[in-house]
Amino acid sequence: MPKITAEELDTAIIELDRENKIDIDALFGIHLNRNQAQHNRNMKRKSKYKGVGKDGLRWRARISYDGRIISLGSFSNEIKAAKAYDEAAKKIYKECACLNFLEGE
Repeated sequence: MPKITAEELDTAIIELDRENKIDIDALFGIHLNRNQAQHNRNMKRKSKYKGVGKDGLRWRARISYDGRIISLGSFSNEIKAAKAYDEAAKKIYKECACLNFLEGE
């Protein structure tokens, strides 16, 4: 297969666009919209707390240690899951732990 430069590729795309009357920008726009929709769906599953994610209707807490991901359980709300993560982080990482809540919250 012959090598082609980026400039040659751009020129070929423009020529194809003119010959076939294809609106390349519109095609890429549709693709970007689909990616945006997927991104929005994924964002609904994320939490603002470290180690917490949405799993169906429940919130799951996980922590990584020694190359493994340890499940800490599923919880009815995001804050309970975040507190479970904090407890595990304190036990595992001690004073180096990155916590979701300050001590005493």
